[in-house]
Amino acid sequence: MGKIDINVKVDTERLKLRPVSNKYKVDICNEFTAEVTKFMPFNPIGDIKMTEEFLENSLLELIDGNSIHFCILNKETNEFLGCCGIHNIDTKVIEIGLWIKKKEQSKGYGTETVKALIDFAEEKFDYNYLVYPVDKDNFASRKIPEKFGFFSSNIYEKKKSETESLNIIEYRKNKHGR
Repeated sequence: MGKIDINVKVDTERLKLRPVSNKYKVDICNEFTAEVTKFMPFNPIGDIKMTEEFLENSLLELIDGNSIHFCILNKETNEFLGCCGIHNIDTKVIEIGLWIKKKEQSKGYGTETVKALIDFAEEKFDYNYLVYPVDKDNFASRKIPEKFGFFSSNIYEKKKSETESLNIIEYRKNKHGR
């Protein structure tokens, strides 16, 4: 696999996916809330410095060809809607993930984003399968991989904090139905 253009663009009918950048750091920091991350292995603290570190690490991962972190933007208004990513792109097992800000959830943006990420991965990367980890109690998010033919392949516990754990269902989709 070759290097990915650091200005990579992915468009859908309603969305634009653009690499995360300082342009969106306040949106990312403000919208990555405890409510949004309830079923994610993160406990956000609203620290802009941590967001800046995330942005810096994301750029390094893109340059190194490990992961692509995107901002999800409304194509018409350019409004920030959330973030998504394609991780481990330099391996045979690529992981997809996303989060949508609270007020924009349940509008089909997650499904549209995942479809775009699947299509992008199929076009650009040589992998054996995609994985999409979701907490078992996150019923809305579990519907997304199921719509695209992912199947449950693994169940495991993931620490969220010293006192909290998530029960992850790892969905899997083989490339081209292999």
